[in-house]
Amino acid sequence: MIFNILNKLFEKFKLSTPPAALKSSINYWRHLIFPHLRVVIFLFIVLAYLPTLYVTIRFQNWYIVALSTVMLLWFVYLIFHQNLKYQFKVYGFLGMLYLLGIGGIILNGPIGSGWLWFFTFPLFASILLDFEKVLIAIILNTLTLITLGFFLYFDMLADFHISEYSLFDWITNSFNFICLNFITAISVSFLMTGLGSTLVEEKKAKSALRLEKAKLSIAKEKAEEVNKLKSNFLDNISHEIRTPINGILGVNQIIQMEYPADPHLQHYTEMIENSGKRLLKTLNHIIEMARAHAEIPEMKLEELNPSQMIQSITPHIQLLAQQKNLQLETKLQAKSSLVIADRKVFHQIISHLLENAVKFTEKGSVKITTSLVHSLRGPSEISIKVQDTGIGISHDKLERIFIPFEQEENGTKKEFEGPGLGLSVVKKYTEIFGGSIRVVSEKGFGSLFEIKLPVFQKLSKVEIK
Repeated sequence: MIFNILNKLFEKFKLSTPPAALKSSINYWRHLIFPHLRVVIFLFIVLAYLPTLYVTIRFQNWYIVALSTVMLLWFVYLIFHQNLKYQFKVYGFLGMLYLLGIGGIILNGPIGSGWLWFFTFPLFASILLDFEKVLIAIILNTLTLITLGFFLYFDMLADFHISEYSLFDWITNSFNFICLNFITAISVSFLMTGLGSTLVEEKKAKSALRLEKAKLSIAKEKAEEVNKLKSNFLDNISHEIRTPINGILGVNQIIQMEYPADPHLQHYTEMIENSGKRLLKTLNHIIEMARAHAEIPEMKLEELNPSQMIQSITPHIQLLAQQKNLQLETKLQAKSSLVIADRKVFHQIISHLLENAVKFTEKGSVKITTSLVHSLRGPSEISIKVQDTGIGISHDKLERIFIPFEQEENGTKKEFEGPGLGLSVVKKYTEIFGGSIRVVSEKGFGSLFEIKLPVFQKLSKVEIK
């Protein structure tokens, strides 16, 4: 109930909204703090006024009755008059504290609360005003105490309780009071100044952050638009290229069927077929690379069994190996482990690695194995290794083979055909599935490519990078 009353008072006495220019500055917070201070002081004054009024009337101390009543009415005026400016209310509030302090010291002497009000005058000034005005408040307190000491020395205040002080006691109390008042008010003022500097820096940082965020948002929108245009362009160009190539290959197939007895014509049509298929394969690689490097590739993620997927791929690779008299070996150990991947893309990854192994191997074998790798620091992984006895890769070329269009041999005189896009696509898709790829190779002794993918576990989230 008390808190509800206080909240209603805060709403009643709240000042008008601070100007927008003051926001995130110390003056803005002073503007918001002041109504709360007034409410707290108002409650304190009301609670102190009633017993003070009773005692002072009983002892017929009419000066204190008059001072207390006038200050209470003045404070009520400051609170309820909504059209007064902020600065006027602050100076009026501080002036009331100053007068209550002087009046209390003069009229009550050592037994009153005048010293407390006198102490709060510079203290509240340090909260509500800047440093220069705090110094003025401290100097005003000092001059006031010196003046009152002068009056004491000449017995000019003999009719009031302040005369109970001896000159020595007055000087001692005044000196201690000024020192304590100075230290407290200056400390609070420095604290408020530091807070103001922090708020200003925070405002600048927030403005800079908003500006950077706006720039990033614009850049992101432009990048998304470019990606969309690139995707549309690739789809269109793919259609425009595939259609005539398929038409050429179709007509070429008809010629092969119509003239099977002409060896020269069959030789030329075979060249056309091989060139057309190579061109289609290169086009597919370019499109896959572009999609893999897009910001958000379109995929259908599902639980896959790598061993079963590899078993479905090997018959096609077996035919390619037999054409070159190579032996294809499979050793699938992690038969029950699952990964999260796109079925089509996973098929592509394994096919790229196996086709590359067969392409770059003239004699010997190609081997693919799967195994489960346990880790103490993270989830278990499935290791998929493709090993061949082919030409191998030079150590200085290992870091570049995953870069698009890079091969160990570049230029028009290279021995093996292909645009050099397969491994870059494999690496990108593997990383998208949260995995990694590495290669170990030696020139003339073959290569080993290893892919590691996190094992899927129920109730766990798979991170798509």
